[in-house]
Amino acid sequence: MIDGKGHSRTFNADLIVLATGVIGAAHMLGVDLQQKGFDRPMPHWVINVVLEQPCDSDLCYLYGFDADCDWYRVTNYRAFSGDKNDRRLTFEVLGQHVINSTTLPQQLVGQLHRFGILTSSGLEFAESRKLGAGFPAPTVRNMRALTDLGTELSASLPPTVILGGIGASKGLFFQNEVVTDLCQRITAIT
Repeated sequence: MIDGKGHSRTFNADLIVLATGVIGAAHMLGVDLQQKGFDRPMPHWVINVVLEQPCDSDLCYLYGFDADCDWYRVTNYRAFSGDKNDRRLTFEVLGQHVINSTTLPQQLVGQLHRFGILTSSGLEFAESRKLGAGFPAPTVRNMRALTDLGTELSASLPPTVILGGIGASKGLFFQNEVVTDLCQRITAIT
């Protein structure tokens, strides 16, 4: 194993769990995903902001399918952390090859303010970055390719390695389903 600081380490294990999901496991194992029948992922931007005032909403995630939303999903960290003073949000923007990182963060915060989610549109900090892997389109072709890849990887791994996460078990996608499935499979072996 090579740790986060680049140091090589050797250790013994009775069981290894790859809980990264099928795509993460494929990357770790050097599988060429271009040959696996996936549709090209959409450009995926993450815009992290710190607001001047906390968001009062208890929503953890807010999906923007309205025509007036430039974002796909907003993550409200105050709702997760329980810290009433947490002012962090993350906006995810899909499908844009280029964004204006100078004006877009304020525009996104302004949209939440107009919707009544935020009491203020003040912004203290913003940082934008494009994710290299992109965002996979939820197409039938991608779901089939994911299932097929999961089956292929699971069959190629020794019995002491368990593949978990999205795509490892047919039809499981949400975190609670994936974690429950993985716990059951680990318990069945031990």
